[in-house]
Amino acid sequence: MLSVFFTSHQVKDFQRTLKADQKIFRNFFHALFKKGVYFPPSAFESWFLSDSLSFEDLDFTLSMAEEVCKEILQ
Repeated sequence: MLSVFFTSHQVKDFQRTLKADQKIFRNFFHALFKKGVYFPPSAFESWFLSDSLSFEDLDFTLSMAEEVCKEILQ
């Protein structure tokens, strides 16, 4: 289980999650969706990994996330 927050500070509690940049998260979500990667549309939901995912699925997800971050965080 994991979550992604776009922020310059370490997220340790709910109050700090509220300071994360939600606009960047929305852009991240939509850009990944367009590339065929679907995950929870809210930063306050968790990604759940499953053993039904192949290593190729995970590699694809990671490469698309890296590509999207390069696009939206310039």
